[in-house]
Amino acid sequence: MKRHGLKQRLREAVREDSFDVHYQPIVELDTGQVTACEALVRWLDGPRGCVNPGSFIPIAEETGAIVAVGRWVLDQACAQARLWQTAHSRPQPLTMAVNVSARQLVQDSFRQIVSGVIKETGIQPGWLCLEVTESVLIEDPESSIRVLTELKELGIKIAIDDFGTGYSSLEYLRRLPVDCVKVDRSFVRGVPDNEEDVAIVNAVIELGHALKLSVTAEGVETVEQLGNLQGAGCDTAQGFLFYRPEPPEVVEKLFADSRAANDPAPVTAEPFERPADPIGAGPVDHGRAHAPAAPQRRLIPPPGVPGSRRRLARHSLVAGIRAMAHTWVKGEAAPDSSAG
Repeated sequence: MKRHGLKQRLREAVREDSFDVHYQPIVELDTGQVTACEALVRWLDGPRGCVNPGSFIPIAEETGAIVAVGRWVLDQACAQARLWQTAHSRPQPLTMAVNVSARQLVQDSFRQIVSGVIKETGIQPGWLCLEVTESVLIEDPESSIRVLTELKELGIKIAIDDFGTGYSSLEYLRRLPVDCVKVDRSFVRGVPDNEEDVAIVNAVIELGHALKLSVTAEGVETVEQLGNLQGAGCDTAQGFLFYRPEPPEVVEKLFADSRAANDPAPVTAEPFERPADPIGAGPVDHGRAHAPAAPQRRLIPPPGVPGSRRRLARHSLVAGIRAMAHTWVKGEAAPDSSAG
């Protein structure tokens, strides 16, 4: 009954445009610069307040409402990126990342929709990055390759979101026309204490770089996670350690600070209590950053470390990923294990 009521209110929200877009800055770990923002939809359900995206996004997908909502978010995000880029001088353009649903991706007109939004808002295609979850891509890999190739022809960027959760074929990953992989927060959460997660995060970063892709870590919340990601060579990151998703007027203050834009500090942060509300109320104030002690890179634990069969299986998977990535980059045939 509760789900039925949510469906009904969601249909009304689509008709009444009861949505907002919040933006979460993405930080370049080498320089501390905010180089991108991810657009995240928020539903303000009248007196009930803000509805958790995890509650209404699946229903929007199921009912098809996500097509209209996704189109609206794309339009709002591109217009906002254009506004920020015009209003504030930046050393490099700000990339706007927008999530794309399975329903949107299978639309025959989706390429035309994206092209139209680019023209209407005036955003440079290279400033736009469409994020597609790995699980969506593997439902029909050949179709995904075709659709993403058509989108890439517009000059935009493509990122694989929640990477590592969809169990995609590495062969398809090599063929997908993508620019970035995003390490899922479920793996980042376990760093640095969980050896399996440390191994997976490091392997994904190495694989991404071997395939000449940038790597973004999601859900970074602690200084220890940040230190491990920096040590592993991760390119960018987002999470409550840096900034929470905020309305555009709040993010605007970040860009209005000329010192932050032109003289960024190395990225570190003071520890803070993990907020109970995932939506947040403002950027995390971590003060002037200080360079951390050089973190020790934590690689895959050596053979023989006690652990479950699941852990050993993941270690084998990581080793296989590295070997395959090396083969692809070198353009060499895989060695014949039967050769004596």
